[in-house]
Amino acid sequence: PLLDRAGHVIGINTLKMGRAAESLGFAVAADHARAFMENRRDQRLEPTPPGTTARGVSLMPSGTAADLDEAREQAQRQFDQAVQILARHATELDAYWARFKSSCGVTQVTAAGDREWLDVVERPPASTVAHPECGARLREVQQAAGTLIQQMRAAADSARRASVYPGALREIRRRYKMDWSGWER
Repeated sequence: PLLDRAGHVIGINTLKMGRAAESLGFAVAADHARAFMENRRDQRLEPTPPGTTARGVSLMPSGTAADLDEAREQAQRQFDQAVQILARHATELDAYWARFKSSCGVTQVTAAGDREWLDVVERPPASTVAHPECGARLREVQQAAGTLIQQMRAAADSARRASVYPGALREIRRRYKMDWSGWER
């Protein structure tokens, strides 16, 4: 299996280059492999030469390569638009988070991405001043962050099902300052 930093299976290793290139390997994404193993032929595994089969099943769906590329590009544009909209909401949450940190005396926040409030869903921040309304404000931030995380994951899942490359998804998230290590959890 191919594991992410958190130990989750994200793919199945298929090929590793030996002496020619160090640390160069190839894998099939876990969701594509799962679809293939469940014999769902509508899922695309990886680009393969025409006519290549495994267990008698064609790995290429019906349609031309140009059709598949156009569908991937369309899904990538849709993901870009979704992230752009969510980034606007994230910017609003940035301002609320800054006010929360200031008024509630938040000291140490470990950010694992572009926006430090993303981590408050899993790890609440340390506070040096105990204001009665700080707990309620923190829950509001956690709820808003949780909603945004769900929407980002749904958009990414849709793009992955349309065979948008993981690198393209990462680049779009980086462009809108929505990079976070927790997206793959």
